[in-house]
Amino acid sequence: MTFDNEAELRKIKQLFPRSQLILRCFASDPSATYSLSSKFGAHPEESLKLLKLAKSLGLEVIGVSFHVGSGSKDPKIFEVAIKDSRRVVDAGLQLGHEMRLVDIGGGFSTETFDMAAVTIKDALNTHFRGMPMDFVAEPGRYFVANALTVACGIIARRDSRENPASPQGPMNHMLYLNDGIYGSFLTYLFEPCPQPKVLRASGEFYPRTCSSDLANYIIWGPTCDGIDCILKDAELPGDLTCGDWVYFSNMGGMSLQTEMETSPCVCYNLANLLDCLLVP
Repeated sequence: MTFDNEAELRKIKQLFPRSQLILRCFASDPSATYSLSSKFGAHPEESLKLLKLAKSLGLEVIGVSFHVGSGSKDPKIFEVAIKDSRRVVDAGLQLGHEMRLVDIGGGFSTETFDMAAVTIKDALNTHFRGMPMDFVAEPGRYFVANALTVACGIIARRDSRENPASPQGPMNHMLYLNDGIYGSFLTYLFEPCPQPKVLRASGEFYPRTCSSDLANYIIWGPTCDGIDCILKDAELPGDLTCGDWVYFSNMGGMSLQTEMETSPCVCYNLANLLDCLLVP
């Protein structure tokens, strides 16, 4: 059970006094897609106070944890967080806590994972060499990112010539899909969306398209909400139209779990696709 403040400790003392506790420590990668440091984590000076309070309350603290932020882009931040964790572990040991676990959290991305792994290994060897510690990581997003591909049908199209004139020049074509921000794409309000590819166009699956035949599109979801914009600049074949299908890879990290109840379900989309496949 984790804690990072005095109120939480006192609540644990009242309700779960036999719990084995983990102190959540502050760690922050400002470049992470989702920062968690403003909400969770005790700073080093506060960590010492919390360890003392836990001891005075008769609570058992067995380790520390941190999370640099989801979608971390700076692997070096792990070295800083692991170094700070060692200081907190030492403080806990001096107070009589049996510190034996370090949870380095998650935040791993496919782009920086290899570099992060090297940084973490070196930092653990430097700061925890020879210590009888258990180390835990939470690489959930990294593992599942490429486990899901979302396929969407095109339900409407609007050509650029139909759009009003803009001081910035002509607007892109527009495609409207049967899934959007209120469904599988909610997380892409806060991070870049994967670029779509063509699944089926004019009855042909995975069609080959010359670069000269590509056009730029704004990709919209199916709702009446102007926020429901998946991508503002997607490059796809210029002749896509209603009934064609596109797909988005690497959607496993933050998609189904963020779906709102009002959205079209991805399973519904895939069911429709299966119907298309079965049409003679």
